[in-house]
Amino acid sequence: MKRLLILIVLIAFHLQLRAQGWLTDLKMAQGIAKDSDKLILVDFWATWCGPCKQMDAQVWNTEEAATIKQNFVPVKIDIDYERALAMQYGVRSIPMLILMDYKGENIYSYTGYKGKDDLMNFISAIPVNSSDLFAGLAKIESKKDENYQNSKELGIAYQMLSQAVDYSPLQRSLLTKSEQWFRKSAKLSGNDLETNETELFLSLNAIYRNSYKKALAGIETNKTKYIDTPNESLMYYVLAQGYKKSGDDKNYKEAIASLEKTDTNREYLSKLEE
Repeated sequence: MKRLLILIVLIAFHLQLRAQGWLTDLKMAQGIAKDSDKLILVDFWATWCGPCKQMDAQVWNTEEAATIKQNFVPVKIDIDYERALAMQYGVRSIPMLILMDYKGENIYSYTGYKGKDDLMNFISAIPVNSSDLFAGLAKIESKKDENYQNSKELGIAYQMLSQAVDYSPLQRSLLTKSEQWFRKSAKLSGNDLETNETELFLSLNAIYRNSYKKALAGIETNKTKYIDTPNESLMYYVLAQGYKKSGDDKNYKEAIASLEKTDTNREYLSKLEE
């Protein structure tokens, strides 16, 4: 009788969550995410968790959060009901939110309840569209598909996503993912051109992390290996981004002028105008 009562309570909770727009099946959420190009946000919780209830009352049950939830695929996982799943994702304290892609890979973890403002800032920053990332992921179904081009494209996709968010912890996490794929591409490169291209993309990530002094110095010191190669436009683009970040208007304008003289400048000039 006791077990039956617990089961009835659990079913009631899950029905209530579905009525509020939450999924309770991660596999189903992954399919929806893949079809809609949206990331998944999983809220690991439990009925006995005080901070979880506080989060629900102050954030999830508000009209503002209900609107924001449309930007991603929202999932609630009761850790008492889904212990194996909680263990798989290393959930040791709750509430714990994990932002993941359609494959279920962890992109960013948000542990504990830090207050309404911080959580709203986080969920508001989740990108609405992850089509470039998902396209890159689709090309890499196994280790044998991790070639230079595919790995580089994933690095770029994470890099672009990082610049589409204004929540610093999430941005840093996306840049870390980007760097992981760029480093893989560097290992898989077949020539100096590919290796140098990866170095430039990693320098751009460093600039996005505000470590622009070292990145700029490294490029300026090694300019000759980029000039008169297919990487020249990318080099001037990275320099322009770095000098813009540093507030060096003179060198920024010089980098733009040099970029305009290259044969493949259109792509990078359009990015600077965004």
